[in-house]
Amino acid sequence: MVRLSAFLLLFLCCAGFVQAADVTLVWDDPNNDPANVNGYHLSYWQEGQTPTVIDTGLLRQWTVTGLSDGATYTFAATAYDAAAYSESPYSNLVIYTVSSTSPESGLLAAYGFDEGSGGTTADVTGHGYAGSLVNGVGWVCG
Repeated sequence: MVRLSAFLLLFLCCAGFVQAADVTLVWDDPNNDPANVNGYHLSYWQEGQTPTVIDTGLLRQWTVTGLSDGATYTFAATAYDAAAYSESPYSNLVIYTVSSTSPESGLLAAYGFDEGSGGTTADVTGHGYAGSLVNGVGWVCG
């Protein structure tokens, strides 16, 4: 079984007065052993809805486009093994609300997930968009 640690990195990008937003997510190989990972699934959803699942193959970066203005989304990634028989549990969840008034453009927030405890992750861009960590924080060997 493959294991996915707390590794999801979220870059939030918007342009001008947004009607829809794009979110780029970046993650690390959970085991640093590509022979045991055949690919990744990136899932995102709004509360109460069925997740949209994207098979990114071996790509560890993906841009989700067309997110609705003012909506809140949850993002998570999983890894699946070379035989495609097992899939890891979700990574730590990232929750993002698309701003309905943001005139900013370019990189809005980036999260390194370096926290060893607590319920938030710092925005390393300095814009102050702290992220919420769901299901606890923990370090996993890999």
